[in-house]
Amino acid sequence: MAVLLTRLAAACSFANRSLTTRWAEVQVDQFSLGDAETFKLRYLVDESCWDGKQDGAVIMYTGNEGPITDFAENCGFLWDLAGSVQGVVVFVEM
Repeated sequence: MAVLLTRLAAACSFANRSLTTRWAEVQVDQFSLGDAETFKLRYLVDESCWDGKQDGAVIMYTGNEGPITDFAENCGFLWDLAGSVQGVVVFVEM
């Protein structure tokens, strides 16, 4: 088990993360049929652990009250998980 974790850590690690900032246009009120108001939702993506397969895992963190960059800088465990499943890491600012 230790050998496996060591290999995973070398391939995909918090220190080698490569976050890209992206934006999605989303509705403010998703339950109202008459309100079409939108806002830009920021999210961070790191595909450095992903093996390129279409059915890969997504390790997602939905932020709380604070900048999503603060959580991304202090959440190394997600890269451990992503490395073990060759997945994409996503941080969504809520």
